[in-house]
Amino acid sequence: MNQPHATADPDPVARLEGIIRSLTAAQHELAALAGKHREALRAADGVRITALAFERDMVNARIVTLNRERMEAVGAIATSLGLDARRAATLTVRELLGSVGEPAASSLIAAADELRSALLDTQREHSVLRDATAAVAGQLGGVLTRVLSACSTANTYTAGGQIAVGAAVPGTLDMRH
Repeated sequence: MNQPHATADPDPVARLEGIIRSLTAAQHELAALAGKHREALRAADGVRITALAFERDMVNARIVTLNRERMEAVGAIATSLGLDARRAATLTVRELLGSVGEPAASSLIAAADELRSALLDTQREHSVLRDATAAVAGQLGGVLTRVLSACSTANTYTAGGQIAVGAAVPGTLDMRH
C-alpha cells in the first residue's frame, strides 16, 4: 500500500513570512470588527452585534490555525538548520533569525514588527469596546434597578422577586342584576 510521503517545504522561511503576514491581516480584521461592534453597540443593534460576534469567532478560529502553522514553520526551519528536536522546541524566533541569514531575516523582522503593531491596535480597539460595553451594562443595570424599585414601591413584587399578595380589601358584589 502506498503511503503519501510528506514533502519538505522548499522555502520554510518564505512560508513563515506568509503566515506572519496572514496573522497581521487577521489582527487588522479583528480591530475593524471591534470598531464595527462599538458602532452597533452605540446604535443598540443587537442583531448586528450577534453577527459581528460570529465574524469575530471565525477570525479567531483562523488565527488559531495560523498560529499552529507558524509553530510548524518554525520547527521546519529549525530542522533545516540541523537543530535537534529539543533545541528546536525552545528556540525563539529571534534566535532562529540569527541563523537564517539575510535578506530573509530582515524580511521576517519587518513582518513580525507589523504583526506586533497590529496586535497593539487590536488590543487598543478591544479595550475601547470593553469600556463601552461596561458603560452600556452599567446603564442597563441602572434601568433595571429603577424598574425593580418602582415595582417594589407599588408592592407588585416581594423582596424575593415573587409576585406580592395584595392586602385583603373587603368588598361586596351585587349579584341581583
